[in-house]
Amino acid sequence: MGVHGLLSLLNSSKAARQRVCLDGKASAPREKILLVDASAVQFHILQKLDLDWRSQDFNKTLYKEASRFYSGLLQVGLQPLLVLDSACAPGHEETHTQRRVAAHRSGKILGPTSGMVMYHVYKDLGLQVEQSIHSADKLLLALYHKHRSNVFALLTGDTDFAVYGVPKVVMVGNAVVDAGTVTFTILNTLEAWKELSRAAALRNARPGAALPPAMLPDLCKRAQVAALLGNDKSKDVRHRLQARNGQTRKNGGGFSIGAVLSPKMAAFEVLVRDDLPMDLAFFHNTLKMRSFNEQALQEFQEVVQEYVQDDEFARAPTAIEQLKITPASLPWLPEPLVRMLDREPLPGLMLAFASRGFFVPMDVPTPCKALLQDVRRRAASVLAAPGAAVHEFCYITETLQRLLGQGPEGAKAAAGGAAGGQAGPRAVDWFVPSTHLPAAQVVDATGSVSAAEIHRSMSPVGRTMQETAAAVQKACETVGAVDVAPNIAAYYAILLHALEPTAPEAEPGQFRTACRELLLPGVTIYTPEMEEQEFEQEQVPLADGEAAKVVDVGSGLSQDDWNEIDDKGVVNSVKSSTGYKIMGELQPYQPASELQAAALPTSKLFHLFYVLSQKGMHADSWKKVTKACFPTEYADIKADKAKAKELQATPKDTLLQELKAERSTGASYALTWFSRLSNCVEGGGSVKEQAALLLAVMKDAVLGGQGSLQWRSAQVCLEAASPTVKQAAKEEMWSGSNSMIGTGGKAMRYPQQQEIMDMVQEHFEDAKASTSPQPLHVILSTPTGSGKTFTAVMLHLHLLKQHYPDQILVYSVPTKQVLKRVGQECEAHGVIYWTAAKDGNMHQVRRPYSIRTERGDKRTQTSGPIHEQMSMTASQGINSHDIGGGHPSVIIADIDSTAALMKAAREAPPSSFYHSTNLLLYLDEPNMGLQLDPRVYRVVREIMANAPFTTILASATLPPSWDFLPKWWRGRGGAVRASISLEPYGLPMSRLQLLSSTHGMRVQLNMLQLFRSYVEFHQAVSTNQRLRVLLVRHLSPKQANQLLLMQGRESADNGAVPESEEDLVTLFGREVSSLRESLEPQLVDMSAQQFEQLRNVDWAERPEYAPGGLLAAQSTQGVTLIATLHPREVALEVAGIRNRAAWGDAVRAMRAKISEAVQAQRQQAKEQQRSRKDEDGPPLGGEDTGSPMVTLRMGLKVDIEDTQGTDIDTLVMLSKGVAYASSGVDQDPLVKRLYQQALLRVPEKAGKQPPLTRLVVDYSGIYGTDCPSVDTIIMHPSLGRLLSFDDHLQFIGRLRRDGVAIYPSLSMLRSATTGLRSDARDTELLGEARSEAMRDALAPLLTADPPKSATEVLAEAQAKKSDGDMADGNALCGAWAALISGLKEKSPDELKKELIRRAKAYAKVLGAFANSGKVELSLLKYMQRLCFQAEKHLEPHFALMLRVLYEVDVLSEDAILHWYHKGSDPAGRDVFLPQTEALVKWLEEESEEEEESD
Repeated sequence: MGVHGLLSLLNSSKAARQRVCLDGKASAPREKILLVDASAVQFHILQKLDLDWRSQDFNKTLYKEASRFYSGLLQVGLQPLLVLDSACAPGHEETHTQRRVAAHRSGKILGPTSGMVMYHVYKDLGLQVEQSIHSADKLLLALYHKHRSNVFALLTGDTDFAVYGVPKVVMVGNAVVDAGTVTFTILNTLEAWKELSRAAALRNARPGAALPPAMLPDLCKRAQVAALLGNDKSKDVRHRLQARNGQTRKNGGGFSIGAVLSPKMAAFEVLVRDDLPMDLAFFHNTLKMRSFNEQALQEFQEVVQEYVQDDEFARAPTAIEQLKITPASLPWLPEPLVRMLDREPLPGLMLAFASRGFFVPMDVPTPCKALLQDVRRRAASVLAAPGAAVHEFCYITETLQRLLGQGPEGAKAAAGGAAGGQAGPRAVDWFVPSTHLPAAQVVDATGSVSAAEIHRSMSPVGRTMQETAAAVQKACETVGAVDVAPNIAAYYAILLHALEPTAPEAEPGQFRTACRELLLPGVTIYTPEMEEQEFEQEQVPLADGEAAKVVDVGSGLSQDDWNEIDDKGVVNSVKSSTGYKIMGELQPYQPASELQAAALPTSKLFHLFYVLSQKGMHADSWKKVTKACFPTEYADIKADKAKAKELQATPKDTLLQELKAERSTGASYALTWFSRLSNCVEGGGSVKEQAALLLAVMKDAVLGGQGSLQWRSAQVCLEAASPTVKQAAKEEMWSGSNSMIGTGGKAMRYPQQQEIMDMVQEHFEDAKASTSPQPLHVILSTPTGSGKTFTAVMLHLHLLKQHYPDQILVYSVPTKQVLKRVGQECEAHGVIYWTAAKDGNMHQVRRPYSIRTERGDKRTQTSGPIHEQMSMTASQGINSHDIGGGHPSVIIADIDSTAALMKAAREAPPSSFYHSTNLLLYLDEPNMGLQLDPRVYRVVREIMANAPFTTILASATLPPSWDFLPKWWRGRGGAVRASISLEPYGLPMSRLQLLSSTHGMRVQLNMLQLFRSYVEFHQAVSTNQRLRVLLVRHLSPKQANQLLLMQGRESADNGAVPESEEDLVTLFGREVSSLRESLEPQLVDMSAQQFEQLRNVDWAERPEYAPGGLLAAQSTQGVTLIATLHPREVALEVAGIRNRAAWGDAVRAMRAKISEAVQAQRQQAKEQQRSRKDEDGPPLGGEDTGSPMVTLRMGLKVDIEDTQGTDIDTLVMLSKGVAYASSGVDQDPLVKRLYQQALLRVPEKAGKQPPLTRLVVDYSGIYGTDCPSVDTIIMHPSLGRLLSFDDHLQFIGRLRRDGVAIYPSLSMLRSATTGLRSDARDTELLGEARSEAMRDALAPLLTADPPKSATEVLAEAQAKKSDGDMADGNALCGAWAALISGLKEKSPDELKKELIRRAKAYAKVLGAFANSGKVELSLLKYMQRLCFQAEKHLEPHFALMLRVLYEVDVLSEDAILHWYHKGSDPAGRDVFLPQTEALVKWLEEESEEEEESD
């Protein structure tokens, strides 16, 4: 709600966000009032609970959660002041109705009783409530201005309040309520606007100029930004901006990407403007919105003016009274009824009818629609203004139903009279269709259609509400509605009692009590003590017991495992890795806007460019660049030959050294930019490499801005690029490697790394200054591969070690592979660390040899309780003079030892070095195995129950909000709850494939094929933002470009990106994360026709023959990762052990090789090592020490001693480039070591594979394997069927390069990528695929000129059915789909005639497969789905098709009647049942007549 994208813009300033934790004691705020947008909170709670409103526990569960939330606010000393909506705000009807349509399609209806249940929460807790005359926002703003000196914050979901300048705004998802504490993340909107304005000024500042001061934009300027970004009332303006971004545009006209500025850049342009009018020239020339016209400008200005007027009106002394429901605001109603509307839990339609005459009612089963509409019509007659029309919007048919009145004139008169001539927004703005929803069709529904006796049977007179609810249920059953939900009956019972002044509960107090007994029977008023009971009872849903077999979390470490941690070869590999080098030079994060203001050394750059333009093979290219960047300087130097000669005398290398010596930010960036530019200018490399260089130079251009040196040089490069390179750039820009460019100097932390560093440091500093500091618990939600392990080591090295040396970082790891990997990182960085792991029922804490100073200290470690182990290990460290004096800086522990340590730390005395206040727990992937193994769940729950003073949950799959986690994650105590998240837009591209071992076929799937229908797709992408983000990574470049360029057509073509230099520079200058984010609206707005065209035509690919099945698929350029239950067995299979003859040859060759190595002399070994050394560095396996070596394969050598202790099959497997990792005991030590080294090995040359090319892992390896060379992942069916959605996300996240994810079945792939898991759906999808194959085979025969005969078509159909192993239902559906093909362009009359002709001509074909009622029902459902989704032109003719198919004996009477009464598909049910009602009635009457005649 509010302004689209504004929150992310304002949140980009860290200084504008403030976290406040209240506990009602020392931290009680001075300002007490918390203004609450109650509807936003209600929606948030329902979204979090994800309840079905039809369920019996809906009201009870909602009441408890809402009570817990508001009770928590009261406990910390706040005074919530709630404002409730009464109706849709005037001017927002289109957005309001569209949201209801989307909610219906997605199945996310809030439920009819939710508002009344929430009202009971407010009254039970004694909360102050104000009822707005329509929407809450204006009344909230007026209340803020009245109470501003005593307002703590405004809690809302509407970013409009940031535009108005309410200083402290909390979005509902940023309020975390614990037992006794509440954590708010407050947006200081004024500070945020200042920082945004400063960033805009920096972007437009002259390089080297002084940083501009932070100035607060006035309301008009803020409103202009809001109107440009788009709010609920300015969607057409937003569509024009989206069209400029290459997004969907639905208002027709030409299409142009224009300058492809992001909304952020467009906002910047508004903020840096002087106070000039926003004229068309600004939109056309600055924003490149060339289709923006006078009408759009007027709309834009109206939105801006509305913000200004609303703010002025809210400051008026009488505003609050005019915006509330009072007798004065509804003068036509009796005062008792107005008081009832203001103070009682009533159905929402009563408030909406009384205040605006417009409502969107809950849909009900078809048979009782008319009956319940009669009840609503009666309510309208009681509540509406005299003479006014009352309308309701049906989100099924998307039409307006006029319940009362004859037209808009009375409504306008009533509205004008109620407004009273007040300046500013009117207190009442009665709904008028032609004004507020002009595009909606108005249907007259003013006449009653239900029998009077049925209405009398529902009368509340003499009945309790419960009795009336039962009467409503019975009345609905009388008219044929047998599945009316109890909450529907309750809703209308309460409505009937509210409309009946003689009902028993007419008195206010009695009415509320009766409502409570009906909605919340047996539910007691909430008390805080209930929280502890719920905590103890809360459970996580677990998978079947079989799944626990795959989990081995926190396995005990063997002696070999301990030895591998400090294996010198592996540690040396860590030290040679890029991450190790970066850690030593990492600098604090610096926003790009500050880099833009850095002064480039232009004189030195001109000198350098000029030298390059005068000699060398690329002189002509550099001459063009120099002239473009320095036109004046170049002209001057050409006129001064002596000066030119002097400049030419300086070598290029000398100039580069001078730049390096300057050591300024501008010079450092200039060097980095020049390196990229020179590579691009001078060319070379493959087309793909040239395209990547071109994209990098374009990013420099965008960073510098239009007119900068970078921009001018980029235009030259773009002009010089060949069409082939440009086309490659259009594809390469969607690569996961198209990310942020280096800006010179040393590497910087990522923003999320800087944020966690700053947050923890601020936490420790606050703890020093406070007498009762609050714990800090943080969710670090970042994608797989974003460096969570790196971040933990960085926290220690850069923060704890330097500033808080008494703090111990406890790194809790999900698998022993990760435990060893973190230990090796600590070894490489010289960290003083201990390890702790479970040993049977006890624990073992160890000191590595690297921190021991006494030679020969070989003490073995025993096991015991964790507190004894900690004390004993510390004592040993002190006595042995360990580095660190017996106290570790880091403890690496498995989850079992972590749980024991956390409990011991909580119970330890404050003086203990491992007391809870001295621990920083970094819990890595804490949800691994939670849904698979009850033991893991219990252990992690115990960890959180005893979480220390500082806790970080680092996960790629936890939701980025504490509020969406079960309560047990928060433990029993209060804490500051914070979240840091990074949306996974920048993940490597992941193409999806199915590979069937049975059929030997490989199928390239497009992302839309993961969904069985458009309805399922739309429901998923419209309600699940996380899923949308994940899905876009599965788009190929071709598909992504097609979406980027889609217009509002029925299908998208492959139009070319506009070729203007200005457009392409800006487009190519965007990172993949920005490009993917811009595709999200396309997914949400995609129509059914576009879905079908893209899914089945444009993006469909033919299967390929793939002999060898699942395990034969492998990468040819990178590393393939295979996940299975049995790693060693599968690894040997992948290596080829089943081919016994070839394997036997390999075994004999390996034995001969070993024998040769044994006989070789030591002096020959060194020579062999030098001759075989791989050009990419030292061979995998370690440095050659002169001992006999065996070359297993190129770049893979092992000591002869290793071969003696390893079985021959394992050596052959390694020689084939295959290794495995297992959490069990069956992994050979040599395989372990080589596997660990393989994870660190990245070939320097692109396309060159490392020695080990296939890695096979078990479940723990999914979480413990991080190899930068992985570009192919394969899920084995033995493991994949047992995993959760989060587990699959982790596995797909192991792709570290653009690549492919291969799965054995569509069902498993759907589960892995969307969370949709149903074998039945899988079968249905395969059935639809078979039907489509039949359609494709028959359609050309039916549409041929002349068409083929029925006999010929039937022969082809039967042959296709036999070849494709189709069921009769699939064949029938496919034949019918062929029959209706090619009719889309015909007129309605022509279409009807052709439908009848084809049905009669080819009835023989259809009838051959329609051999049972079950098959006929499958056809009816299939017809439903197609007509409702892909073949919308046939929707009006659905009843005709049924009639014709009945007449030609394809469909039977029984099948049609069964379908109508209880067998229809949900897709289009509310459209097709009313349409076929007459046909069904005729069939039933005909049947009755036949029975009578018999």
